[in-house]
Amino acid sequence: MRALTATESLLLGLRFLFVANRINRMPYFSTDRIREYQLSRLQKLVRFAYKNVPFYRRKYDEAGMRPEDIRSFSDFKRLPTVTKQEVILNYPHDIIARGTDLNSCVISKSSGSSGSVLNVVYTANALITYVLAGFRVFTMIMDYRPWHKQVYIYTSPYPMNNVLGAYRLYFIPTVNDIGDTVEKLKQIKPDLLVCYPSHLRQLSQNLSKSGKAYIKPHAISVNSEMSTQRERDELSEFFGCGVYDEYSTEELTRVAAQCKSKNYHVFEDINYIEVLDEDGNDAAEGQVGEIVGTNLHNFCMPFIRYRQSDLGSLETKTCPCGRNFRLLKELKGRKNDQFILPDGKILSSGFMLDASYGLILEFEDAILDFCIVQEKRNVIVVEVIPGGKYTKEMGRKMEERFKEMIKADVDIKVRPVEKLYKTISGKQNPIISKV
Repeated sequence: MRALTATESLLLGLRFLFVANRINRMPYFSTDRIREYQLSRLQKLVRFAYKNVPFYRRKYDEAGMRPEDIRSFSDFKRLPTVTKQEVILNYPHDIIARGTDLNSCVISKSSGSSGSVLNVVYTANALITYVLAGFRVFTMIMDYRPWHKQVYIYTSPYPMNNVLGAYRLYFIPTVNDIGDTVEKLKQIKPDLLVCYPSHLRQLSQNLSKSGKAYIKPHAISVNSEMSTQRERDELSEFFGCGVYDEYSTEELTRVAAQCKSKNYHVFEDINYIEVLDEDGNDAAEGQVGEIVGTNLHNFCMPFIRYRQSDLGSLETKTCPCGRNFRLLKELKGRKNDQFILPDGKILSSGFMLDASYGLILEFEDAILDFCIVQEKRNVIVVEVIPGGKYTKEMGRKMEERFKEMIKADVDIKVRPVEKLYKTISGKQNPIISKV
């Protein structure tokens, strides 16, 4: 991802001054006002995509839909959904809007569990909106001030490292040695720490009591990997501050984030989110289905009714924090990583992670990290990085406990390994299905 130019950085700073207040106020708008804003953006986006993006024109013509047909959310939901593979096959000529200068755009990459690399293109103006949404993530979990220092452990640097000299950002690569990362954190003393859950676990394992005295953030934001609330609560107790999750993707950017009440608020002004059942219809409120999203700001490479392959449910409910954005509930991970057992029973990756984490805590002195892999419908391998107190007997006990937990005719194997699989970006998926 390229860095912003001096002009773009100045624009970001100025826009931050004028727009940040609205970005932070919008979650408190009335539901009617939020829906009105979303429908207006959806209509504008569909008109633009039909006129300027060949892929969408063909797709909507085949479906017998025209932009002028979109007068309501029900009309919008008649548009066909879009898959990642379709976007990849039509990149760049048929999925990028005509007249787009790729050299002036920001390009990020998404791979995910499919292994297929997808370039995601957006303008610097859209990036500024996403950055402001990122600031809102942080203001939801702490009193984020201009003089606060943020350390983010990530794949590559953000396009900017401050906003008009304030809100300083310090970057540490995910591939950095964990010991060196601890030393850098001691030197910087961040007010806000942003990282993957797996990195936070590593930090907790490598921090001595003396090291903890130097690292006292006001809040920690984790993202990009699955984690359980129980795990975040444990890490919160260790670090002495709240640990909150954010759900985002390369294609849709900011999707939802936890507030201090630990509820996930959908970022309704960044994306229009739907949840569909197995038949492609609206899932009932609270019913788990596939998350489908439309980014409201990416016009150079639109993602309209884009299938995320993630599972979750939506709920319209008042949150103690007072925000009126809908709540994303039952976030259960990727559909592709759910376990299908021999009798046809389905265990979501979210269920597996939640149940497994509780079990691993029983062996916390012996297990440094873990990954659960379904090799076949009747074979599940639990890969563990053993700690100093690990024994073969513990491995056998873990196999027995996993079998009790799953309650199915499945062969459970615990396999000690030196390291767990990670993507080239440094992400770790703790639940993997090869079925």
